[in-house]
Amino acid sequence: MNNNLFEKSNYCKNKEKHYFASCNTPKGFVSFFSDIFNPESFEQVYILKGGPGVGKSTLLKTIGKEAAGRGMDVEYFHCSSSPASLDGIIINDLKIAMFDGTLPHNVEPTYPGIREIIINMGECWNIEKLKNHRDEVALLIKKKAAHYRKATNYLNACDSIKSEIFSLVRTMVIMPKLNDSVERVFKANFSKVPASVYKDNTQIRITSALCSDGKIYLDTFEKLAETNYFIKEFKETSFIYFEQLYNKAKSRDLKMYVSYCPQNPKHIDGLFFPDNKLSVTVLKPSDLERCEKQAKTYKIINMARFVNSRLLKDKKQSLKFGEKCISELERASFSSLGEAAKTHE
Repeated sequence: MNNNLFEKSNYCKNKEKHYFASCNTPKGFVSFFSDIFNPESFEQVYILKGGPGVGKSTLLKTIGKEAAGRGMDVEYFHCSSSPASLDGIIINDLKIAMFDGTLPHNVEPTYPGIREIIINMGECWNIEKLKNHRDEVALLIKKKAAHYRKATNYLNACDSIKSEIFSLVRTMVIMPKLNDSVERVFKANFSKVPASVYKDNTQIRITSALCSDGKIYLDTFEKLAETNYFIKEFKETSFIYFEQLYNKAKSRDLKMYVSYCPQNPKHIDGLFFPDNKLSVTVLKPSDLERCEKQAKTYKIINMARFVNSRLLKDKKQSLKFGEKCISELERASFSSLGEAAKTHE
């Protein structure tokens, strides 16, 4: 990359942002690379090619650090299987993206040479040394794939039980009460925010992932926000609230960043509205303590309020059994993802 590109920015404040661009799901690996790194959104896109250990993540970290050190607005996209590694970066001031375009998120250029440039990291390999370990490396690749298949099978079984629980509980959700709450949130925060003159103002930024350490979260939305709304999960119903709020914002063409849940990539688990610096995310143990330390405004929306408790009581035992099965299956999937990560390393 031309070093002079860094001199073009006059951005004076470092605003690092950390996300994922893909996730391990019950249906296997799901990539959002084509949306996040869409070449039509950038002046220049660099696609890194080459296998594991060739230096892609190291290069991304080095360039990201250099750009951030010069005060630029940098977005870091972490590997959902191994969050210490990077899959990509965006330098917003320069309208530049650089990412790993190899499997499992294989990407080929749409506008080769015009907007997209392939960087062959395979040139960094010592081919002669690799030849001495050909069989060993091939075996490790097969083992890693087997661990991922096992993790996916566990997550798929888990998803089936969650779907049954959700189908049961959804009939108990008091939708008029939920919609009234969405209306109040919208009126309190968006009544003075004008509708955008642009269309397609929605951008995907994934803030959670399933890996060997369980489900992990990146709190970029919360940190960027001045006001935080936290959805307290109850029986897999939080996505209904997100869906209603998303649709309401979409009807006004409001600018927003959307995060999808790795357990079900069709379900939203976080929203951030940059125009009024407001985030709506699932409540996590550390959220309230952090908000209080930072003196941030926050509100909690408890999903249990919108569920008919009388109807729920009749299904208490079956729900309890389903939740126990989910807990065991998730633990097994995280263990398999851990084995895959060890094999990869």
